[in-house]
Amino acid sequence: MKEFLAIVLYRKVTLLAIAFIALIVFFGLFAPILSPYDPFEMRSSDRLQSISAKHVFGTDNFGRDIFSRIVFGARTSLVSSVGVVLFSLSIGVLVGVFSGYYKKIETFLMRVIDVMMAFPPLLVALVLMSIFGRSLINVILAVGISYLTRTTRIVYGLTLRIKEETFIEAFRSCGVGDLRLIFVHILPNIISPIIVQGTFTFAFSLLDMAALDFLGVGLPPEIPSWGNMLSEGSIYLVRAPWLLMFPGLFIVLTVLSFNLMGDTLRDQMDPRFRHDIQGV
Repeated sequence: MKEFLAIVLYRKVTLLAIAFIALIVFFGLFAPILSPYDPFEMRSSDRLQSISAKHVFGTDNFGRDIFSRIVFGARTSLVSSVGVVLFSLSIGVLVGVFSGYYKKIETFLMRVIDVMMAFPPLLVALVLMSIFGRSLINVILAVGISYLTRTTRIVYGLTLRIKEETFIEAFRSCGVGDLRLIFVHILPNIISPIIVQGTFTFAFSLLDMAALDFLGVGLPPEIPSWGNMLSEGSIYLVRAPWLLMFPGLFIVLTVLSFNLMGDTLRDQMDPRFRHDIQGV
């Protein structure tokens, strides 16, 4: 932990990224308190107002306050991205570790994963959303299914390596059962790369969910999300550029911040990079 804090303090960009993530989490947790207006309230008299003291981020084509919708959009983004991370990691880790440990099921499970990885994640999510329909749970499932393949591949490769280590052979020779070996001795030794993968999954799933919303197949349009805000404001690009500027800026900064934090975690946890940061 001390090494990680030292790296963060040394890398000012990462420190700014973590501060921005903290801000987004703060927005998500206290959205009802921080938003000056109801994000669903439509006011025709305030339609397409520019940045002002009354509306710091302006208003949209329905007269809704952009800042209030940005704040509630942060909550939507956090909930959906955390859901994708939990779903993809839980399923991906189990499939990966059991595929790597048991040869009998390895061929079938990993060939299914290979077929799924042949298609871009966004395309898989688009197909699944057209089947499931538009809702928050369905978006989490669609995007989570498209990203669990990467987690499965990573865990599968790590399990193949760890299960051949001497200490695993020693436990097996002592009569330790397979499930105990998997959950007590293998999984704890691969938790670091799983955590790093979780940060990258969070960032890219947020980007994919915003793309689904923008294309009109993600969350229902009445739910305030950054992708929906981009979709609704795209036709007012020239007349009201703030409709796209603020949600787009928050999407870019949030994805960039999580990527920077993931890079820092990888550098701190991976022994191959640790020797390069000993002087930090």
